Amino acid sequence: MHEDQGDDSARHTEQLSALTLLMYQAAQDPERWAEMTALLREAAIPFEDDRLYQQPTRRRRMLDALVPHVEQALRLGEQMERTRETRDLAVATLERLPIGIAVVDAQLNIITLNRIAAGALNDSEVLSNHQGRLRINNRRQHQALHEALARCLEQGSHHALPLTEPATGVTVSLLVCPSRTVDMEDPERPAATLFISHSNLDNLVDETLLGDLYDLTPAESKVAKGLVSGHTLDRIADDAQVAPATVRAQLKSVFRKTDTGRQAELVSVILSGLAPRPAERAPAARPEPPLDLPALDSTGGGQLTTRDGRALRFHQYGNADGTPVIFFHSVRGSRLEVPGGADILHELNLRLIVPDRAGYGLSDPLKDRSIDDLVSDLELLTEHLGIDRFHLLGYSLGGFLALHCAGRLGDRVQRLGLVSALGPTHLSGDADPMRGLFRMVVGVADRAPDLMENVLNLVARGLIKNPDKHLRRFVTFTSPADAPVFAQQRHRDAYVKAVKEAYRNGCQGFVEDLRAVARAPEPDAASLTMPVFLWHGERDGQVPVAQALAVDQWLPNSRLTLEPDGGHFFVYDRWRAILTRFTEPL
Repeated sequence: MHEDQGDDSARHTEQLSALTLLMYQAAQDPERWAEMTALLREAAIPFEDDRLYQQPTRRRRMLDALVPHVEQALRLGEQMERTRETRDLAVATLERLPIGIAVVDAQLNIITLNRIAAGALNDSEVLSNHQGRLRINNRRQHQALHEALARCLEQGSHHALPLTEPATGVTVSLLVCPSRTVDMEDPERPAATLFISHSNLDNLVDETLLGDLYDLTPAESKVAKGLVSGHTLDRIADDAQVAPATVRAQLKSVFRKTDTGRQAELVSVILSGLAPRPAERAPAARPEPPLDLPALDSTGGGQLTTRDGRALRFHQYGNADGTPVIFFHSVRGSRLEVPGGADILHELNLRLIVPDRAGYGLSDPLKDRSIDDLVSDLELLTEHLGIDRFHLLGYSLGGFLALHCAGRLGDRVQRLGLVSALGPTHLSGDADPMRGLFRMVVGVADRAPDLMENVLNLVARGLIKNPDKHLRRFVTFTSPADAPVFAQQRHRDAYVKAVKEAYRNGCQGFVEDLRAVARAPEPDAASLTMPVFLWHGERDGQVPVAQALAVDQWLPNSRLTLEPDGGHFFVYDRWRAILTRFTEPL
């Protein structure tokens, strides 16, 4: 083996080890998935051009070595995500209960507190949160609590401890119960739940919560809270400045809504938080809320059924009778991806039509879809809309697909626009998109699509859970030249809405796009006779500008516009200039 080949092999071993380590780190810390995205992005910057990746046998070996680690890291990540979700659900549930709740371990270390318990510990003279430990400010009673806690954990028994505030005489009751821990770091850690209640519950019962739980009006919630606080009906009437008869009428309504008949029963039900709702008063099922569309003027959305029975969703923006432009969104996009807004469309008299590709947004998925399937869906969409000729615009990997579709549709496509587009795979050298790591990503997607979908689903969950944090890390690790674009709130909001919709049902569409890239045949430049406009950022961190230069040279009738400071998302700032190309005379 030549010396330089040995160096290449050692470098690839080092790269594979680093990638494997990052997978396990990302599985344990979701915030690291942004770094993984830098490696698994839609059109990754390949590492230096090399011979090893171009050898099919070596590529297969690398994939065979990588896939087991991906699967193991994914299982670890899913297990930790389930644990986090369980913990978050438990904490959220504690916050909804109208009583103080503290979860502690055997040494009274506080694992979690709800808001009411935290307030009680802060205000109480007898109970306190002492450097993360629950403490009774009376040595004898504190020892009694330790003994009750030990019996609770050993025997699964329940214990009640009445305490008295020394200055006010207010009674504080502690109920010690066995509990499953909500400690994510140590799920098997022994724990107990302490229910903390005062005889004066004025500050512990939330009227809004009562209204939500039992469908009470604000006035009825005040009556219920007053009774829980030990007030008489006359005092409740005085406080509300209404007649006692009015309060009695409101109480009857509260009894009916909570399925109770006596004041003591009502108080017990409210403190337990378990009031049954009579069947005849159960609220009607709420219709699914309408899709939160971006703040764009639109001509409306629609759906059609494909020849193989799939639902294909699309949305239209701009003028209903304007010049039609069909937009192929990126792999982080959907029918909601309109990078620069829709107001420009009216000014330019354009009708922008954005379909969800199969597996994105609300369009049904299609396994093993090919360029032919995309062309078939596009033909059906234009037939459905009564459009014969149209312009075609593709962004990022959507540009790759738009170029291939345009070659099949001939003169039906009047003009073709490609923005930050991935180039055809037959191009060589720096212009070949199938280099380095991107070749590996496409290879994993093609050979193990379910595995790649699960990996991307984990990434998408982190994005949807905290989009702002994801976007900051994404720009830092993947696309630093795009920081000025996403410094603008309207661009951040547009990006997040489109990407959330893209992955609302998972990432199968993304995976199938990658597989379509792997299997796409070489396009015929002679079939692309329409005017082709290309735009590319010279600082694009995802699709190297060399690809745009090579495509411009390869096509017979193209015009390339380079953005010297542009990254991959410059389209958000240059939207007007891009759309204007579809209105100018040739």
